[in-house]
Amino acid sequence: MPLPAVPDLMLVEIVFNSRASVSKRGDARNTDRRRCYSARVTEQAGPVQATPTPLAPATIVAWTLAAANVGMFLALELSGGSESRRALIQLGAKIGPLIDQGQYWRLITAAFLHVGPGHLFFNLAALLTFGRLAEVIFGHSRFLVIYLLAAVASTVASYAFLPGLSVGASGALFGIGGALVVFYAINHRLSGPTGRSQLTGYAMLLAANAAFGFFQPGIDNYGHLGGLVAGAVLGFFLAPRFVATPSEDSAMLDVRAESSPLISWLAAPAVALAIALVVFTIHGARS
Repeated sequence: MPLPAVPDLMLVEIVFNSRASVSKRGDARNTDRRRCYSARVTEQAGPVQATPTPLAPATIVAWTLAAANVGMFLALELSGGSESRRALIQLGAKIGPLIDQGQYWRLITAAFLHVGPGHLFFNLAALLTFGRLAEVIFGHSRFLVIYLLAAVASTVASYAFLPGLSVGASGALFGIGGALVVFYAINHRLSGPTGRSQLTGYAMLLAANAAFGFFQPGIDNYGHLGGLVAGAVLGFFLAPRFVATPSEDSAMLDVRAESSPLISWLAAPAVALAIALVVFTIHGARS
């Protein structure tokens, strides 16, 4: 018999508490080295029976990445301006022929460079909104891995199809968006109206931004697609799963958030290996 959906349940609140590894009934739980959280929720409509939600963990990785982007922008300004092609190339922009010569470090540095304050502002706004949400949901280390590998995958996709100059964090942010969509899709059965609206909202946001790229000149759509695919794949393996079971009280459900098992980390080197194979294949074909 299928379990009823949890009404009016904010998934992110459950995740906040899952990081503490303590149930509302006061007992610590640890199953298979995965952190769990138990929430007792009524099956009837109305507010969830809950104790006050603990504060969300500090999103230090998102803020550190934002600071790194700002730091690189200031370095560009001091090197001749963020709109200077010479300065961009000097500090690590993606340029196909230079990567062909072995300058592979450009595959990551390009994601920390931006052309003009507007470009930087919009990417920082995205990073400090849904990027911070993703860090809370996935945890610091998983979020960082998704962000960095999506950034590299984005640059590699651009390198494969566009030999010219390309910079920006948008590919990494598409990866974070893809990971969030996968998270909400995986947990849609227990998310209720709130989680389903989040799933729809993020999917529509990604679609709108992708469509915008086809009408606005200068947008690297290949980079966006590369980051999105990498983020979605990593999100599938690294996203926490919500599990609900009937409690002793038939009017209640026990909801647990379980972080991904250690073996799921194999997805990260697998994606990194796939990226490396693509790079060396392209390099070999152009040599």
